[in-house]
Amino acid sequence: MIYCRTPLGTVVLLNPASAYVIAAILCVIVGTYIIAIWRKMSFTAATVIANIIIFIIYMAPGNEEIIKDVFYNLGFNNSAFETGEGWWGLFTHMYIHANFLHVFFNMFIFFIMGIHFEDRVGFKWMAIVYWGTGIIGAGIINGYITLPDVVIGIGASGAISGVLGAFAIMYPRDRVPMVIIFIILPRVPVALGALVFILFETFMSFAQISFPGLGNVSHTAHLAGAAVGVVFGFIMMKKGVEAPKPGAKLGRKLDSLDYSPLGELAYHPANKERYEALLKEDIPEVKEVLLEDLVSRLRCPDCSSILTLKGTTVRCEGCAWKADLRKGRAG
Repeated sequence: MIYCRTPLGTVVLLNPASAYVIAAILCVIVGTYIIAIWRKMSFTAATVIANIIIFIIYMAPGNEEIIKDVFYNLGFNNSAFETGEGWWGLFTHMYIHANFLHVFFNMFIFFIMGIHFEDRVGFKWMAIVYWGTGIIGAGIINGYITLPDVVIGIGASGAISGVLGAFAIMYPRDRVPMVIIFIILPRVPVALGALVFILFETFMSFAQISFPGLGNVSHTAHLAGAAVGVVFGFIMMKKGVEAPKPGAKLGRKLDSLDYSPLGELAYHPANKERYEALLKEDIPEVKEVLLEDLVSRLRCPDCSSILTLKGTTVRCEGCAWKADLRKGRAG
């Protein structure tokens, strides 16, 4: 995370085009995750894509005024604690970066580490950890720490530090690629990587206090994010969080259906056996195949036409008869 100082008060747009740029950025943030859920994309990949697209949107015009407007309005200005304005920056600051190297290294580190953590905990909890640690750690806690100076924080590194903290608590022995003090190592125990990271950030925090002109990287935001991530990790361990198993969603869907209308149509002994096998099957993918096979062999009780399965409804191809398996009702 990087911060910049700004006078206390409401920031006015320096360039009229900035309003459209900011609107486009917000659309990308929302739209990317909608598409990710629709296309079953990982949260990690969606976040990397969103950050890259957003960076291009406000950097491509090459206009300094637009860049400043984006920083001031979508970064988190810790003067919000005094003015009550700009609270949305607690969320949007995670999608704004100062330059190419800033966004590149953040997204590179996040991807090589985050994809492994998400494999462990799933999309939902990855989102909770990333957004939660970014808002609470890099936003609120770091904002209080940096007062009374008025600063604007931008960058995803606080949230990424939070993911590392949660990862280290939950799966300390996992070996994943990590960047430790600018060196890329292929297989590092997560606990070791987190320890080295925390020690380095602690040293840099004290160095920055002793030498205020030592760069504009907010090392306290990294530490705050990691600390909140550790808390999240303990909470998730207590809740027994783990990634949904393949077929879990399909299994819940199939287990909630009432197959009795199909049983009433299974007159033939072979179809009765298929119906009983369907009721006994526990593997979701196999159960889905058995359901489709059974429906294809049954006939409409009204006109004897073939039946088809559309979603959770069995329909006749020759008349209006149908059976809603969600309600166990035919007609």
